[in-house]
Amino acid sequence: MKNMKQEIQVLKESNGDLTFILNLVKEDGERLQQEWGKNDVGLQPVVYKMIKISRFFGIKEIEPQFMFNSGFVTKERYQEIYNEALDLL
Repeated sequence: MKNMKQEIQVLKESNGDLTFILNLVKEDGERLQQEWGKNDVGLQPVVYKMIKISRFFGIKEIEPQFMFNSGFVTKERYQEIYNEALDLL
């Protein structure tokens, strides 16, 4: 994964386009899904980054539907990971 500062710079240059932010997170989610299959071990850093980036742009909450719609993780497990990631901030 790229350095957070580099990502923030890229996002600033994209004018903070929400679609761009979600695609960035989605790409990480898909890459991790390929690496770990259905195991959600790699999800937490993606969720953490999603929260951090979205807060930078003043977005309170984003639910990445692709994660649980794809069967990658249940909605309940996603919520647990989301809450764990919030604790890290």
